[in-house]
Amino acid sequence: MDLDLLTVLIAVGGMATGVGAIWAAWVARRQLRAHAEFVEEQNVLMRRQTELTAQSVAAQLKSLQLRDERERIRLEVSVMSQLWEEWTGPIFQRYRRASFQYFLDHYLVDGQLREPQYIDGATRALFNFYSELGYLTRTGVLRAERVLDLHGNSIRHGWALWRPAAMREREMWSDPARYADFEYLYGLAVKYRDRGEPSQEELLLFLRKQGRTEEEMLAAAESPLPARERAAPTDS
Repeated sequence: MDLDLLTVLIAVGGMATGVGAIWAAWVARRQLRAHAEFVEEQNVLMRRQTELTAQSVAAQLKSLQLRDERERIRLEVSVMSQLWEEWTGPIFQRYRRASFQYFLDHYLVDGQLREPQYIDGATRALFNFYSELGYLTRTGVLRAERVLDLHGNSIRHGWALWRPAAMREREMWSDPARYADFEYLYGLAVKYRDRGEPSQEELLLFLRKQGRTEEEMLAAAESPLPARERAAPTDS
């Protein structure tokens, strides 16, 4: 084979090798770009799936929260109804009447309030009721606004009247948490609608209203006095 033909063959072979290398590089580059596009598409799909999942989870949480709130309201209404039925029933009516009468007989002297030293049985039953009510309020079973709308007046006056005796029992039994939930309600009641702590005059008026017999209260309601001078109904 002469030299010129050999040179041509070598040149053609080199060109073929170069073209093959270029083709291989182009194919590899195209594959790399296709892979990058595939990865990006997958990332977009994953981000979209994550967003949809997050939205689904948020919707589920909201649904659960709404359901929980409905259950909480249903529970609150049921508990409040039971407590109100108990509070307005004949047993607690007797407890309230006996408690007020006991205070009038022992701690109201010459029209002046004296600090109570002892909590009688009827008053203790009222304290236990309000301690339970305070616990249910503090733990979130009952809303404070609802409790204070129904019982705020008697909570303010009841704790203020009997506080010295309650403090004495705490000291006597070395139990600082005794009646703490009732006191918790009192703290809410004095702040609710800026009512503040009751004065001595307000406590005396409260006692006189509550200490009357049912016949006297009925007579007052039927008296010809102007409406503003009649005894306003209380939540006790």
